[in-house]
Amino acid sequence: MLNTEGFKAFARIENDLDKAKAVVDKLKAEKTAICPGLLENLATEGVEKLTLLGRTIYSHTRIVGKLKSRKDAIEALEEAAKEQKGLEGFVEKNFNTTTLNALLSEMSKNDEGFPAAFKGRIEIDEVITLRSSKS
Repeated sequence: MLNTEGFKAFARIENDLDKAKAVVDKLKAEKTAICPGLLENLATEGVEKLTLLGRTIYSHTRIVGKLKSRKDAIEALEEAAKEQKGLEGFVEKNFNTTTLNALLSEMSKNDEGFPAAFKGRIEIDEVITLRSSKS
């Protein structure tokens, strides 16, 4: 005999999860819509972080490298490694963008600037997002 009560409970849970997902999607869309203005406000006011309603709100910067072509990127890394210590480990035919992004972030953090060899071969973007953590 089928456990119809159990299946009904399962169906109710699935329906509730669908509703919850719709609420989460709506909240994420609202958050996405207000973030650019809030990021601009933080920058304009020179505020790094603030705490409201039990959350610390702050801007987070990521440096992201986009490859024009893998071959060009490898050549750029090889040229840069000749000029700058510490890049030798990144010159591998099978490097990945996560490793490249870590290198770019480290260079940015240390105010080293990016090697001239990267110009035109590796597109470097700064992605700034608004984040929060429980305080």
